[in-house]
Amino acid sequence: MAWLTYLDVFMCLLSYWQTIRIGNLVPKLSRLEPKGPPTEKFYDYEYSPTHKGCTICQNFKFPRVHHCSTCGSCQYKMDHHCIWTQTCIGYSNQKSFYLFCFYMSIGVFQFWYFSYRVVSERIGSFWHLVEPGVMILWGFTTFSVFFVGLMIIVLFISHTIMMLTNHSTLDSMKAKKMCPMPFCQKGPSPSSINLFDRGELQNLKLFLGKDWWLWLIPTAREIENEIYP
Repeated sequence: MAWLTYLDVFMCLLSYWQTIRIGNLVPKLSRLEPKGPPTEKFYDYEYSPTHKGCTICQNFKFPRVHHCSTCGSCQYKMDHHCIWTQTCIGYSNQKSFYLFCFYMSIGVFQFWYFSYRVVSERIGSFWHLVEPGVMILWGFTTFSVFFVGLMIIVLFISHTIMMLTNHSTLDSMKAKKMCPMPFCQKGPSPSSINLFDRGELQNLKLFLGKDWWLWLIPTAREIENEIYP
């Protein structure tokens, strides 16, 4: 069982590194000549080829492209700016961040399981073999990991729901009436409909990639015009 723990730690660190390494920056694009209506209403974004642009970067903005004030640049399908990785989570590195949460959640369950076994199976001899300082440190670590672990698991579950609905944290903030969970839809109003939802299976392939054998490997997602956003 030890090799599973080592593998989980390795994949967790790899996912963390990939989340930091992979970028989401939007390349500089010139404004395009409008074709069709001057303004189109799509989801909660109102844009046209010449109208929608970042006033800070002076860059053309595709749908679901947002400017991060912390990074100082526009990001593809920006989800949030992560304080753990000090980088933006978006289209290209969202899979790596999700796998980071996934492997961290596995590590949390492993810690809880082995802590329970140590206490339950050796409760008599355990407390006599360790120094009081070690007991206090172990108890404090267990207490901290319990609450931090709950936070990580909740983060993993929430991103799983968003993955299956092609939703993002920023979408929830911009459209408060829309709930990413299918069983929590608020009604038939346009503001409560997720127009990016392609169905659970297609959303899963869009998020993790077309090749299922690479779903648990933290790889970058290339921007493809036929599937973005």
